[in-house]
Amino acid sequence: MLHFKHQYEVEAYEVGSRSGHTIRDILTSMIKKSSFAFLVMTGEDETADGRLHARQNVVHEAGLFQGALGFDRAIVMLEDGTEAFTNIDGIQQIRFPKGNIRDTFGDALAVLKREFPTNK
Repeated sequence: MLHFKHQYEVEAYEVGSRSGHTIRDILTSMIKKSSFAFLVMTGEDETADGRLHARQNVVHEAGLFQGALGFDRAIVMLEDGTEAFTNIDGIQQIRFPKGNIRDTFGDALAVLKREFPTNK
């Protein structure tokens, strides 16, 4: 949708053949190609007391992108019910209902237009 309707080039982790490459190399390549990132945090891991957290590798990857692109261009999308991690305390996130990330589209597009006002 972002590519076809709004002419934003999209690089997604799940897209493309990654066999034979290390995650470090994949992430390094993605960071080099990117000027902006949406980092999706869903409650995949449950603690003994029932709290939901994003997977630790995803939290680490968010930090890599925040460090490389800056906090204003590495936007966390946080699923309702998922505990926020300390890297994003005090930073606005795009939140979405459990299992319904489509609800973020308008907010995501608004952030892209803020950061890239000359893009159509």
